[in-house]
Amino acid sequence: MARIAILVLAAAVFVLAGCNTQRLDYKQGLALLQAQQYGPALEKFESFLEVEPDSNMGLYGKARCLYELQRYDEALPCFEQFLTQTESNRATYNDERKDAAFYRDKCKMELGMEVPQNKDAIPEEKMRY
Repeated sequence: MARIAILVLAAAVFVLAGCNTQRLDYKQGLALLQAQQYGPALEKFESFLEVEPDSNMGLYGKARCLYELQRYDEALPCFEQFLTQTESNRATYNDERKDAAFYRDKCKMELGMEVPQNKDAIPEEKMRY
Protein backbone atom coordinates (compact mmCIF):
# COMPACT_ATOMS: atom_id res chain seq x y z
CA MET A 1 0.00 0.00 0.00
CA ALA A 2 2.84 2.36 0.84
CA ARG A 3 4.44 1.63 -2.55
CA ILE A 4 1.23 2.57 -4.37
CA ALA A 5 0.99 5.82 -2.42
CA ILE A 6 4.60 6.66 -3.30
CA LEU A 7 3.98 5.89 -6.97
CA VAL A 8 0.85 8.05 -7.02
CA LEU A 9 2.73 10.88 -5.32
CA ALA A 10 5.64 10.55 -7.76
CA ALA A 11 3.22 10.63 -10.72
CA ALA A 12 1.52 13.74 -9.32
CA VAL A 13 4.88 15.51 -8.92
CA PHE A 14 5.82 14.54 -12.48
CA VAL A 15 2.52 15.90 -13.86
CA LEU A 16 2.82 19.13 -11.88
CA ALA A 17 6.39 19.60 -13.04
CA GLY A 18 5.16 19.25 -16.61
CA CYS A 19 2.50 21.91 -16.03
CA ASN A 20 5.12 24.33 -14.76
CA THR A 21 7.27 23.64 -17.82
CA GLN A 22 4.28 24.34 -20.06
CA ARG A 23 3.58 27.65 -18.36
CA LEU A 24 7.26 28.50 -18.53
CA ASP A 25 7.30 27.89 -22.30
CA TYR A 26 4.29 30.18 -22.72
CA LYS A 27 5.73 32.93 -20.52
CA GLN A 28 9.12 32.70 -22.21
CA GLY A 29 7.36 32.85 -25.59
CA LEU A 30 5.62 36.07 -24.54
CA ALA A 31 8.87 37.60 -23.30
CA LEU A 32 10.71 36.65 -26.50
CA LEU A 33 7.86 37.98 -28.64
CA GLN A 34 8.00 41.27 -26.75
CA ALA A 35 11.80 41.34 -27.21
CA GLN A 36 11.24 40.84 -30.97
CA GLN A 37 13.06 37.50 -30.95
CA TYR A 38 10.44 35.87 -33.13
CA GLY A 39 12.21 32.60 -34.02
CA PRO A 40 12.91 31.53 -30.43
CA ALA A 41 9.46 32.79 -29.37
CA LEU A 42 7.84 30.64 -32.06
CA GLU A 43 9.69 27.58 -30.74
CA LYS A 44 8.36 28.25 -27.23
CA PHE A 45 4.77 28.71 -28.40
CA GLU A 46 4.93 25.56 -30.53
CA SER A 47 6.33 23.62 -27.58
CA PHE A 48 3.53 24.96 -25.38
CA LEU A 49 0.90 24.05 -27.98
CA GLU A 50 2.14 20.46 -28.14
CA VAL A 51 0.86 19.96 -24.60
CA GLU A 52 -1.92 22.56 -24.64
CA PRO A 53 -3.24 22.34 -28.23
CA ASP A 54 -6.49 24.15 -27.36
CA SER A 55 -4.78 27.21 -25.90
CA ASN A 56 -6.16 30.28 -27.63
CA MET A 57 -3.38 32.54 -26.40
CA GLY A 58 -0.70 30.03 -27.38
CA LEU A 59 -2.17 29.98 -30.88
CA TYR A 60 -2.31 33.78 -30.99
CA GLY A 61 1.35 34.00 -29.92
CA LYS A 62 2.35 31.50 -32.60
CA ALA A 63 0.41 33.44 -35.24
CA ARG A 64 2.07 36.72 -34.25
CA CYS A 65 5.53 35.16 -34.47
CA LEU A 66 4.80 33.70 -37.89
CA TYR A 67 3.53 37.09 -39.06
CA GLU A 68 6.62 38.90 -37.79
CA LEU A 69 8.81 36.28 -39.50
CA GLN A 70 6.94 37.11 -42.73
CA ARG A 71 5.60 33.57 -42.94
CA TYR A 72 2.20 34.90 -43.95
CA ASP A 73 0.94 31.66 -45.52
CA GLU A 74 1.40 29.93 -42.14
CA ALA A 75 0.24 32.85 -40.00
CA LEU A 76 -3.05 33.35 -41.85
CA PRO A 77 -4.70 30.03 -40.86
CA CYS A 78 -3.52 30.51 -37.27
CA PHE A 79 -5.19 33.94 -37.05
CA GLU A 80 -8.34 32.52 -38.66
CA GLN A 81 -8.38 29.57 -36.25
CA PHE A 82 -7.91 31.94 -33.29
CA LEU A 83 -10.83 34.09 -34.45
CA THR A 84 -13.03 31.02 -34.90
CA GLN A 85 -12.10 29.52 -31.52
CA THR A 86 -12.74 32.77 -29.64
CA GLU A 87 -15.98 33.68 -31.44
CA SER A 88 -18.17 32.54 -28.53
CA ASN A 89 -16.01 34.33 -25.96
CA ARG A 90 -15.53 37.74 -27.55
CA ALA A 91 -15.45 39.72 -24.31
CA THR A 92 -12.49 37.80 -22.90
CA TYR A 93 -10.41 38.09 -26.07
CA ASN A 94 -11.65 41.47 -27.30
CA ASP A 95 -8.26 43.15 -27.80
CA GLU A 96 -6.60 40.04 -29.19
CA ARG A 97 -9.50 39.51 -31.61
CA LYS A 98 -9.12 43.05 -32.96
CA ASP A 99 -5.39 42.52 -33.42
CA ALA A 100 -5.90 39.07 -34.96
CA ALA A 101 -8.39 40.46 -37.49
CA PHE A 102 -5.94 43.24 -38.36
CA TYR A 103 -3.00 40.84 -38.83
CA ARG A 104 -5.19 38.34 -40.69
CA ASP A 105 -6.05 41.04 -43.21
CA LYS A 106 -2.40 42.13 -43.44
CA CYS A 107 -1.44 38.51 -44.20
CA LYS A 108 -4.08 38.39 -46.93
CA MET A 109 -2.75 41.59 -48.47
CA GLU A 110 0.83 40.30 -48.35
CA LEU A 111 -0.33 37.12 -50.09
CA GLY A 112 -2.13 39.11 -52.79
CA MET A 113 -5.59 38.15 -51.55
CA GLU A 114 -8.54 40.49 -51.56
CA VAL A 115 -9.56 41.93 -48.21
CA PRO A 116 -13.27 42.80 -48.17
CA GLN A 117 -14.10 46.15 -46.61
CA ASN A 118 -16.82 46.60 -44.02
CA LYS A 119 -18.85 49.44 -45.52
CA ASP A 120 -20.55 50.05 -42.16
CA ALA A 121 -17.17 50.89 -40.61
CA ILE A 122 -16.39 53.61 -43.18
CA PRO A 123 -17.51 57.02 -41.94
CA GLU A 124 -19.84 59.01 -44.15
CA GLU A 125 -18.44 61.99 -46.00
CA LYS A 126 -19.00 65.23 -44.18
CA MET A 127 -21.41 67.59 -45.80
CA ARG A 128 -19.77 70.49 -47.55
CA TYR A 129 -21.33 73.91 -47.34
